[in-house]
Amino acid sequence: MYSTSSSDLDALASSLSVFFGCFAIIGLIMFALYVWVFWRILSKAGFSGWLSLLNFVPFGMLALMLVLAFAKWPSQSAPQAAYYPATPAYVPPTSPTPPAYQPSPVASSTPPAPPAPPAPPMPPIEQ
Repeated sequence: MYSTSSSDLDALASSLSVFFGCFAIIGLIMFALYVWVFWRILSKAGFSGWLSLLNFVPFGMLALMLVLAFAKWPSQSAPQAAYYPATPAYVPPTSPTPPAYQPSPVASSTPPAPPAPPAPPMPPIEQ
């Protein structure tokens, strides 16, 4: 059978306390991250960041989702001029003006000159 000594129980207790201590630290970090993310979301929507703590109340997350989905956001009713610069007036691009029409000179009654004769063929290359 198994025998347990007090030193074995002490070792087990110390290893479990380290495990649960690390688990508690990771849990606190995750809690802080969760609250911070929802605080930022609610602040950008114009609500109080304290509403992010509703996530830790039973059915609080459901209530928070319903508020975010169906309530009028305070940030939407704010004037947009504070967030975006004024839109400049549209100026259509200008195209260059074509040159003024100039009629070709009056054609003379003489026919055009014939084309030049072709060049003579080149002699073969000797090697």
